[in-house]
Amino acid sequence: MKRIGITQRVVYEEKVNERRDVLDQSWYAFASKIGIQLYPIPNAISSPIDYTDHLQLDGVIFSGGNNVSENKSDDLDLLMKEDVAIERDKTETELLQWAVTNQKPVIGICRGMQLICTFFGGKLSDVEPGIHVAKEHEVSFLEQHFSNIFGDKRSCNSYHRKGILIDDLPEEIVVAGRYKDEAEAVRHNSHPIFGMMWHPERYTSFREEDIFLFSKIFNASQKT
Repeated sequence: MKRIGITQRVVYEEKVNERRDVLDQSWYAFASKIGIQLYPIPNAISSPIDYTDHLQLDGVIFSGGNNVSENKSDDLDLLMKEDVAIERDKTETELLQWAVTNQKPVIGICRGMQLICTFFGGKLSDVEPGIHVAKEHEVSFLEQHFSNIFGDKRSCNSYHRKGILIDDLPEEIVVAGRYKDEAEAVRHNSHPIFGMMWHPERYTSFREEDIFLFSKIFNASQKT
């Protein structure tokens, strides 16, 4: 069974003055369907790459939650001000470099896709909350890695206030799905790195298309 790391959201528990790494439990049920073993990756360790190598991971999922720091600030208080966890940005940046160096597959979910795009030089933009916050909207698929699975169009959930305009994607990132002028799914043109703005783990009944896509990217044997 493939060993896949997954990054975690950072939250602050004011009553006990704790910064916590958290992960939606539904990810484990989704991973079981994909046919992978999940390994949560802490945000407070000195070397995420050493940790990843010790676990002998075959790939990584960048989960959703938190905002990406666009100014690369070291201000820990940004978690309370802007839902930005700088330790998570650093962890995922190091893991993405590890994946590029070792040709390991990565899937970025929502914020995870944003991190991937900014890592390669893309820019984030504000999006319309009435369309993208706790909503469903149609996504048009433009590239065969996704269209062969989802078809030309598919309704997808949406839980984000930041997005990436297609015109602001870095050169090496290919748009695979779109909503109007916004990128909803992407892939790297030379590394097995993919991103999607919807949350497959948040569906009450996991979608077969999402399960198949993850299984294909991670070369896993999905369960029936």
